[in-house]
Amino acid sequence: MKFEVGEHYSRRTIHEALGGDLESYLPHRDGRIVAGCFKRGRNPEVPNEIQVGTGRNNKKYARVLAEQDGSIPVFVKREDLVGTSDLWQYHGEYKFIELLDDRQTLSKAEEKSGRHGELTCVLRLDPVSE
Repeated sequence: MKFEVGEHYSRRTIHEALGGDLESYLPHRDGRIVAGCFKRGRNPEVPNEIQVGTGRNNKKYARVLAEQDGSIPVFVKREDLVGTSDLWQYHGEYKFIELLDDRQTLSKAEEKSGRHGELTCVLRLDPVSE
């Protein structure tokens, strides 16, 4: 399936096309991250900066993304549309740039989102030109 930038897809459609689980922010299959599915409320600078929380395995899969080659399709949940709890807007292909977990970076990220004491690292991503 070819995703179109700006179009909306359900998590089930994303899963059927790419694999991975239906709930993770970095769905993975066979040891690889297959997509990024991010919520703007938790990531105010999405899709270029992703705040990785303290949830089970969150940092583990951030590191998996950091170590793999290539790009991933990035989707952002449309939380602004009432009655559309499962619409994810496709933003294009993104590549991993860096994983930061120093105190200064985390403090700045916490200020942006208000997630004080809830972050383990920050992922930086850049769009891939098509």
